Amino acid sequence: MFYQLLFIHLFRPFLKYKSTASPLPSHVSPRKFCTHSATTISKVLRLYRRTYGLRQIVNLAVYIAHTACTIHLLNLPDKNAVRDIVHGLRHLEEIAEGWLCARKTLRILSISASKWNIELPEEATRILARTDARYAGFSPTEQISPRQAPTKTNNHSRPPVPASNKHGSWDAAAGGHGQMDSAMSTSPTSSAETARPFGSLPSASE
Repeated sequence: MFYQLLFIHLFRPFLKYKSTASPLPSHVSPRKFCTHSATTISKVLRLYRRTYGLRQIVNLAVYIAHTACTIHLLNLPDKNAVRDIVHGLRHLEEIAEGWLCARKTLRILSISASKWNIELPEEATRILARTDARYAGFSPTEQISPRQAPTKTNNHSRPPVPASNKHGSWDAAAGGHGQMDSAMSTSPTSSAETARPFGSLPSASE
């Protein structure tokens, strides 16, 4: 499916051109490539659902299905597009049982169809109405913030990194993993007397 997704990303920007103004060769049809790839994605998802179900599918499938459904929307009211958009929404509805991103994708597709003034098939309209009502609290533009944990006093908390520490930015980006520097630094007990070249054998006194 990812292979077909790349075809859609490659040719979808050229859908806005007319055939006479397209920078592509005359024998290359962006709409044909996008439609074929979106149809193939829908077929693979139907086969996967029939074999394994979609409740535990990897979340990347949500983005792939979303991309395919945008092409199906643009191809409506073609007969194959009607079939594939209905199946695509059903697949996303099933995936939404376990993935929050699928719930937002359904909301985005609903808004897109309304914004583009696309007349959806009756079954697709029922699916979006059902998911809009069920997941009404999820907006495609809202930010999902991590759950706020209660603040606790910890006497063993890590002290703040001094501003002069050149690794301060790395600590912030890595979530405080910069303390590896101190763990890997030279031990306070090390000295010139105890240090020896790499690969040399210890003396008899050692």
